[in-house]
Amino acid sequence: MIGSRKKQPVNQRRAAQVPLRERLGSLRERSRAWWQGLGSERPPEPDSDEVEVEAESDDNGDGGWWSWVIWGTAALCLGIVGLGMLNLRDFQTRIETGVASKFEVAGSKRVSQQQVLGASGVRWGTPLTAIDRDTVSRAIEKLPWVRQAEVEAELPNKVSFHVTEYVPYALLLGHDKMMIVDKDGFVFKEAELGEAGDLPVITGFSPTVTRDAHARLPTTEPTTDQVAERRRLRTVLRLIEAHGQSQLVERFPLSEVHWDPVLGITLVSARDGAELRLGLALGSDPNRALAVAARVLAQADHSGEWLRYALLDDELRPDRVVVRTQAPGTMAGGAGAAALPKSPTADKKDADQPAADGDTQPD
Repeated sequence: MIGSRKKQPVNQRRAAQVPLRERLGSLRERSRAWWQGLGSERPPEPDSDEVEVEAESDDNGDGGWWSWVIWGTAALCLGIVGLGMLNLRDFQTRIETGVASKFEVAGSKRVSQQQVLGASGVRWGTPLTAIDRDTVSRAIEKLPWVRQAEVEAELPNKVSFHVTEYVPYALLLGHDKMMIVDKDGFVFKEAELGEAGDLPVITGFSPTVTRDAHARLPTTEPTTDQVAERRRLRTVLRLIEAHGQSQLVERFPLSEVHWDPVLGITLVSARDGAELRLGLALGSDPNRALAVAARVLAQADHSGEWLRYALLDDELRPDRVVVRTQAPGTMAGGAGAAALPKSPTADKKDADQPAADGDTQPD
């Protein structure tokens, strides 16, 4: 019949599909290998075309579902790992940039690094922008041995502390307290066991803590008496400094320096307890006082006797001294007035003046 189409046999249709199978052969082999890799076997191919078409349709549906599960799980794992890496990177970035995680302390000998860090209040993880350098410096300077502290915050994560400590120069005794004083006359702490050493002891002052060596520490306006006492203490310290640079260090090592408002300054030897009373005027001139003391000690050594004390505080007759000596191996001593031994360059016109007040004048 015109317009009608005769139905082809099944064998002819299958023969027409052969080229398509050849084109899809490689795809089937890859699909079979993929199923075997998942531990399952693909169902055998049916003989008829109709069953084959249904089987392919079913297999493609199962493969799509498993594919979504596998790829979805992989994507979820990758997302979790990526998120963790981002958080870790952010954590490392916070550690390495902008927060304190590395500390350095320089200049400290008597205070430990732990003491400096504890007093500063700066902790691990503190933002560098939140560190007030003046506040931290004042907190560190409250440590007894710290005279001055400098703080620097350096990117990415470093905080540096530079500490300047007090240098003990002498001990100040009074009111049953032994305080430590530095070269500038600042009494910065009470002496503890093992901190005294062989420092000379200063007596005759009121030991009060005056740790105002720097402007950052809050200070009150000192009174007139405090200013005068500080001036006298610095005079004594200058005398101790000059003594340390003179030739009397070995012959007359200092044990005590006593200050009296009437009698002035008296030096006490740590070697034999000998005393040299310098007075007010001579004690304020360290170089001249030590030169006079050296001549008196040289005369005592030349006579072969021990010097017990020498009074050099006669302001009306500066060339006259009263000396008490003791013969070696005896406890008896004698006192006498003598003209002050002249230096080699001194003028001899005033030598051998008559003694006064019944004192004897040695030859």
